[in-house]
Amino acid sequence: MPTLPAAYFDEPAPVTPDWPAARCAFVRLSEAYDQPAAEAEARGWWVHRENADHLAMLTRPTRIAAIIARATAAVTRA
Repeated sequence: MPTLPAAYFDEPAPVTPDWPAARCAFVRLSEAYDQPAAEAEARGWWVHRENADHLAMLTRPTRIAAIIARATAAVTRA
């Protein structure tokens, strides 16, 4: 894994004023994201709750890829 300078972690993530109106999906990988998942669900988004960890895309790539494929299919159906 490449190393990053410590200053990289000082940069705040951009905040958007509101969630997009487009059809979206939310894959919640840990309980830390229950509130955003609930908000996404309240907006009518497709939501999947997976009890994993923040590195699940690396530790369980096949499982997470399948969930992302389901999410993509759910939001692209006509």
